[in-house]
Amino acid sequence: LYNSTLLEFGYMLFSGASTVEAVEEKMREYYKTAIRFKQDTALATIRPCLKFLGILMGKDNVPILTAFREDLNLANAAKDEFASWAIHFFQLLLAFIFNEYDTAADEANALEHYMKLHLHPGFSGVLTSFCLSRLTEARRKRGLARRRLLSSVKTNMKRLKNFSECVPENCLHKLHFVQAELAIVNGDNDLAKRKYESTFTLASEVDVPWMRALASERFGIFLQDQGDEPGAICKFRKAYTAYHEWGATAKAHQLERRVPTILVRDSTEHATVSTQPDTIGSDD
Repeated sequence: LYNSTLLEFGYMLFSGASTVEAVEEKMREYYKTAIRFKQDTALATIRPCLKFLGILMGKDNVPILTAFREDLNLANAAKDEFASWAIHFFQLLLAFIFNEYDTAADEANALEHYMKLHLHPGFSGVLTSFCLSRLTEARRKRGLARRRLLSSVKTNMKRLKNFSECVPENCLHKLHFVQAELAIVNGDNDLAKRKYESTFTLASEVDVPWMRALASERFGIFLQDQGDEPGAICKFRKAYTAYHEWGATAKAHQLERRVPTILVRDSTEHATVSTQPDTIGSDD
């Protein structure tokens, strides 16, 4: 129950078309089973999963590190490296999704020890989140610090590339996303645009809304930095739609607060987001 629960959680949430709400319902079933059979080890993993989902949906309106502090302390006290690894991953991914890049960098540092462990394609989301955080940090660094970050990314990109050759439907879109962010660091803006677009296309083909959402938002931030405000708004609208589709309501609300113009309907757009009273156009 311990290992299979985390694997199924990861598959349902990050590799399939399951919504956050559907995954939460399944995790609550596992939680009840773990309590019934007194599976303390399983509970130590399921609780952070539920907190992760609660933050995405806006049910747990607490700082990311505060939300997991007790679980992480318990895992460390029990010397449960697997649980500690999972919690650091949750904190890293949430921090990246909610644009808390300093926290993401700290969590990547904490996670680096575990990155040396054997991982299989089911954990490709961990490699992706780690590389994305390292690349975001590398854009703010120079010299030796930058080279060390890029070396770490290069090592883990090789693993992600191997995974994408074995299980392309689970990993190829993630590899393209990391390649887009790396292209920005290397100053190749044209390649970055192509890789962002291919990330969205590949994620759409396998119906992975969280990847469409995150890649579209990062593409929008990139275009905004380039001074292309109309193009950025177009990508932010795609991200907003995909976050709602995934069920990450709290993130969608954060995005609309940060970029209120995504709620301004364009006369050339027709699709709307049905999960909110407000409607927006979709540029698909």
